[in-house]
Amino acid sequence: MSRITSWPLPLKRFLRALPFSDWALVNPVWRWRLARYNANASGHRLKVGFGPIVSGEYTLGNRKWEIDPIVDFLNERSQHYVADVFFRHSDWTRFAVVVLVKFMPPPRELEALKASGTRLVYNLSDGIIGPGQDRRIRDFIRNVDAVIVENPLSRDELAPVHPRVRYCLTPLINRSFKTSYSERGVVRLFWEGHAPNVTYMEDFNREVVQELARDESHPIEMVYHTNLPSRCDGPIRYLRWRMGRWESARLSADIAVVIKPPDDFAQQRKPSAKVLTFMVSGLPTVCTPSAADRDILEHGTTGFFAYTKEEWLHYLRLLISDQALRASMGRAARKAALELAAIERIGPQYEALFDEVLDG
Repeated sequence: MSRITSWPLPLKRFLRALPFSDWALVNPVWRWRLARYNANASGHRLKVGFGPIVSGEYTLGNRKWEIDPIVDFLNERSQHYVADVFFRHSDWTRFAVVVLVKFMPPPRELEALKASGTRLVYNLSDGIIGPGQDRRIRDFIRNVDAVIVENPLSRDELAPVHPRVRYCLTPLINRSFKTSYSERGVVRLFWEGHAPNVTYMEDFNREVVQELARDESHPIEMVYHTNLPSRCDGPIRYLRWRMGRWESARLSADIAVVIKPPDDFAQQRKPSAKVLTFMVSGLPTVCTPSAADRDILEHGTTGFFAYTKEEWLHYLRLLISDQALRASMGRAARKAALELAAIERIGPQYEALFDEVLDG
């Protein structure tokens, strides 16, 4: 549904005059808020707060990946917990457990929270804690009740710092996926992400894409769905990212590609969210993996690992030339992703952690 700011003025005046419950019927944001309000009106379940909420409604930041799906799961399915979101300066002490996503409160606020008896869980998300990080970050981690990480390297590195570190995948939020794998003239390779990470693809463009493009028997196109202006550069096309097409752009592709260099400290500690998203969309994925990607993608079954130019060319040529292989691998990838990271699997992991910190 369009934002209200784009609607005609008389319609906006009419909607603003509606009672809260009627307004919720026509606006998805308020409908979500009303559902949270109704769930939190129940007094027998323990309250869990997620935040802080500092990103907009129409983004795909940590709010959509790390917060909203778990809030909805708890409110709709949990027998013991009810969830709400909070803003940076709201009253956190109304919660039995607060899950901080990539946010560290100032020391004074942290002390007040701990004094109130509120349990604190820190979700590192895609944040990176390096060996040279300042002492304040590690002191903060020592003072929370549990830590959630999304990469096995982060789990192993923080284990000596905190006794309760849990490795938990990012929940899936895709609603659509490929249902057919038609054989057509141009095979589309696809990558999606923030523009700064396109730099990791420069050698790939120069050495792999250009060589594949010279094979006229199997024409290809490399599409980058990113926050750069739309433009074409030979076989390489940049598609400006839009919230409204974040799924449809991916479903128009045939093969997903991801590169996280093995010698890059930060990239190796990134979560597997991008690869999981491609997998659950039904796309066969070829990647130079992070440690987390190696946990979720099975080489030869749900995708391929490629570390050298020769491996990239070999595996991409296999998929480009064989539509049946793309289809079987894409369907296997979706099945595996749902088994690993569907909210029905991730939600109970959060519940079990809340049980543990409250018992502790």
